[in-house]
Amino acid sequence: MIYTRLFCGRGYEFTQMIDVATLDSDNDSKIYALFRNYWNMSAVCVYNMTEISRIFSSSEFNSAKVPANHRPGTCASDSTRLSSEVLGFMKDRPEMKDWVMPENGPLLFKHRHYTHIQVDRVRGHTVLLLSLESGGVHKVLEEPVFVIAEYLPFPRGTHITSMLLDASERHLYVSSSNEVAQIDLQRCHVYGDECNECRLSRDPYCVWDGLHCTSRAKSPFQDFTNCNKPEAAPSKTENRLKTPETRVPPSSKHFLLCPMTSHHATYHWYRGKTREECVHSELGCLYLIYSMNKTHEGEYSCESSEDGYTRTVRQYKLSMSHSEALRLTPALLLMLTASHVLLNILH
Repeated sequence: MIYTRLFCGRGYEFTQMIDVATLDSDNDSKIYALFRNYWNMSAVCVYNMTEISRIFSSSEFNSAKVPANHRPGTCASDSTRLSSEVLGFMKDRPEMKDWVMPENGPLLFKHRHYTHIQVDRVRGHTVLLLSLESGGVHKVLEEPVFVIAEYLPFPRGTHITSMLLDASERHLYVSSSNEVAQIDLQRCHVYGDECNECRLSRDPYCVWDGLHCTSRAKSPFQDFTNCNKPEAAPSKTENRLKTPETRVPPSSKHFLLCPMTSHHATYHWYRGKTREECVHSELGCLYLIYSMNKTHEGEYSCESSEDGYTRTVRQYKLSMSHSEALRLTPALLLMLTASHVLLNILH
């Protein structure tokens, strides 16, 4: 065997290869290599198979004793006639002097710990599928780098042992130590029935057909890239938005929930013209009320903003419920006192 080194990232020194995936095109094949470095950062570097073959066939060796009559690593018409010098050289696992350089700089993921990689090509876009140490899977757009979605095929903390992509059916198979899960990469309905939400997902598997965010492979309709066109029907979600009224007992704790459908958007609560920050949780964006009183009555709305597009996600109307509260009036106090005295007499 002969070897050559894959270079990935100057300064961060990505030297530990974790996993590789290949992507075939009409003219060549690309190697997507997942690396990790000393600081536990992850990166993906992309290599061209033609360049790798060129280095193996023409680069010098890091050795002073290279056989003169046959280049190691090249095909021989009769391997039984190879000299002991060539066989001995190959046995020592020689290394090429030239390194394989990536096509571009590394795709850096500074705060992610990825363990496996698969790659798909969808209508001119390259999609990386990367498993996390936490048990999730990220769907990532290569150019520009953008995390489209996170899938949770298993409970958090489950170690993913392998991944296999069925590119023809757009399914990703993920396995743990005791089960296998199938992920449908074309689950476009999760982006909602809103043109802008579908467009902002940047998911190349999905398309807006004028009514729904749906699979590009299954939809014969035109993709509306401009949601302001009347035929794109961009605002039907907000037209359906209703304001439910909630009655909250006095002095009780209460929270309002706003689901975070996009982790690239910013979310805020509004009470009239006053903007308030979210309390982030696994459920979504929360508004907390620690002790309900008259000052908390009124209307609340949660808005999301992303890439210049703002929409109202949830609306609530709160009022204080007096029927559920026990008010200690003088008459009630007298009745409770009389009951207490009567009980003492009976005992």
